[in-house]
Amino acid sequence: MSKKEEKESLLAEKNYLKAVKKGGSINCYQKIISFYKKEKEYQKAISYLEIGHQKHQWNNYNFQIGDISSKEKIEFDKGIKYLKIYIENYSSEDAFKLENAYCSLAKIYRFKNDRESALKWIQKSLKENPSFDVAIKEEKLILKM
Repeated sequence: MSKKEEKESLLAEKNYLKAVKKGGSINCYQKIISFYKKEKEYQKAISYLEIGHQKHQWNNYNFQIGDISSKEKIEFDKGIKYLKIYIENYSSEDAFKLENAYCSLAKIYRFKNDRESALKWIQKSLKENPSFDVAIKEEKLILKM
């Protein structure tokens, strides 16, 4: 990253943090979370997802924590916890389908070398959507364990 890009990034972060502090809306939190994801600062993204969830009780934050956990191979226990909360509180108003939450759980359990749990969750995902390509590929990986 060039010095100019680094300076712009720091300024952007500063402004997003001001917006969260002053406004604190779901949109403000989503902006800082997206920024941290783009910057590959996943721990910071998870921290702001947790803070945002405490303030807004928005179920989509639960999914996003689990999604980061499964994609970036971090915070597995936290990812499992929040995906299960997402599933328990799921409603038609939520942005992410249950099949995605189930698939993310299966992936985390695969990373933890828990084949039995991984199979349980991938089967739930495929029951929701038998043609879900990501879940089909994940099932093949699990079965190779």
